[in-house]
Amino acid sequence: MGKSKESLIDVWSMAHVFWGAVIGIAGIVWTSPVRSFFLVLGAAVLFEIFENTSYGIACSKRICMCPGESEYGGDNFWNSVTDVIFNMMGWNIVSGLYDPAYWIGGFVWATALSVVIIGWYLQDCNPSQNAC
Repeated sequence: MGKSKESLIDVWSMAHVFWGAVIGIAGIVWTSPVRSFFLVLGAAVLFEIFENTSYGIACSKRICMCPGESEYGGDNFWNSVTDVIFNMMGWNIVSGLYDPAYWIGGFVWATALSVVIIGWYLQDCNPSQNAC
């Protein structure tokens, strides 16, 4: 795991799973698993957009100081995408506990999306410059 600006997965990835589950539970209780899916997805995308604004970066520096992240400057695009995937994994866990049929659908979409994202990410790598 590396810094948010340099890697797909960072120290905050598990926090995204947690918040995806928390928002997912609230969505399932108040609406349905399908609506909850879109609630978690929308919240995750909006948070990632906010997190990478100058105000969001300032809030993150002040609230979430973490070893090695004192120079936090926002996430790279691919880290933001994987953060959304981690949020959706949290949703998948709670929706699968609610109704096991959601485990299969969640596994399929997560696997397919992860393969596409990792493929695009690796396509941007430049081993000669040690840049991924």
